[in-house]
Amino acid sequence: MRRFAFLAFLLIGLAGCGGPSSDPDAGRTRRFDLEQYFTGRMKAWGLVEPRFSGPVRQFTVDMEGRREGDALVLDEHFVYSDGEKQFRQWRIRRLADGSIQGEAADVTGMAHGREEGTSLFLAYALNLKTKSGEWRLDADDRVFRFDDEMALNRLRLSKWGVQVAEVTIAFRKLP
Repeated sequence: MRRFAFLAFLLIGLAGCGGPSSDPDAGRTRRFDLEQYFTGRMKAWGLVEPRFSGPVRQFTVDMEGRREGDALVLDEHFVYSDGEKQFRQWRIRRLADGSIQGEAADVTGMAHGREEGTSLFLAYALNLKTKSGEWRLDADDRVFRFDDEMALNRLRLSKWGVQVAEVTIAFRKLP
């Protein structure tokens, strides 16, 4: 009997978790809105987690996005915890069907993506320079927008179908 009472209490408690939300946008379909979110100044904090070897590497990014013709231009200035600096500039365009294409100097070909609800998905081949040379890695890039200021990025990098690293980045839009 005690087991039944505990199970009933647990189920009633869990049922309450699905109740009404205080979020005014709950239940509404929202778009990620790439152009709106990435236009302006942003700060980001991230870490690289290699799957097989090497230490976790932390970094910060100062970003600025602006419109140039039909493209969103996104300048990214990375500073790693070991002092290394890196610059990447994305040129991103929305196609007639609503999908997204982007290009950067260290990306082979085009990045292809889409917005789905409050998420952004991109796939591309990234050329990563290392001390031992350059690696071409497949990137599965996902950005999840929480609100007008915050988003979380999860980037999985793989080679020959095997994940070699995961990158996590927290974005904050600046006023």
